[in-house]
Amino acid sequence: MAPEDEQVARLRMPAEVDAAALPNAPEPAATAEPAPLLDGPESAPRNYTLFLSSSASKYTTVVRPGEKRAPFTVREKFIFAARETVSPEQFFTVPFGAGYSQLLNGNPKFGTNSAGYGERVGVAAFREASDHFLSDAVYASTFRQDPRYFRDGPMVPFKTRVRHLLISVVTSHADSDGRLEPDYSGLLGRASTAYLTEYIYPHVSANNRVAAETFGYSILGELGGNIFLEFWPDVIHPHSRRKNIESQQ
Repeated sequence: MAPEDEQVARLRMPAEVDAAALPNAPEPAATAEPAPLLDGPESAPRNYTLFLSSSASKYTTVVRPGEKRAPFTVREKFIFAARETVSPEQFFTVPFGAGYSQLLNGNPKFGTNSAGYGERVGVAAFREASDHFLSDAVYASTFRQDPRYFRDGPMVPFKTRVRHLLISVVTSHADSDGRLEPDYSGLLGRASTAYLTEYIYPHVSANNRVAAETFGYSILGELGGNIFLEFWPDVIHPHSRRKNIESQQ
């Protein structure tokens, strides 16, 4: 082919040529999927099930190990408290707690018949809603604290995890820099809820002693919640726990 003809042929070639059709052409590199961000409200997908979120969400109760979460705004704290109030575990803990009180005929003393049990369920639901609203919305906004539980996870020794969940009952993370500080919002919220019971309990149970007992039981309830949030994922995903332990060895 003459040089002039070769130049004309090159000009007539399409602008884009399939690389695979050219001889000895390198194969195009595969496009990599973007890595998930760990510092946004929608972080890496979760694998929790049963009572814990199965999808990434800013409003989940637990923050996973190493997961950086943006602090809540005031509006988001109220949304978080509302979502906690209607979360699936509330439909288990409220009737169970009322049933336990009914069995022992404890405070509030509404009696041991079916009507009394219904009143206990209603009061227990009010206590939970009040606790979430005051602790996780009102006081958490006032003191600028994060109402979520920060999980240690199976990469941490068992004793350290137990110590962490115990400390988390009376401590919280600051919104500004995440530092650990006394849980003013949680403690004041539970104390305020205990005091409010004097206005909704029957006369025989409406006193300071019962309010103090209610506050103590709420602390125990917070501890039980921390145990659940810390170890429940290990129970429903034991294979993940084994992999984490093996990686430490």
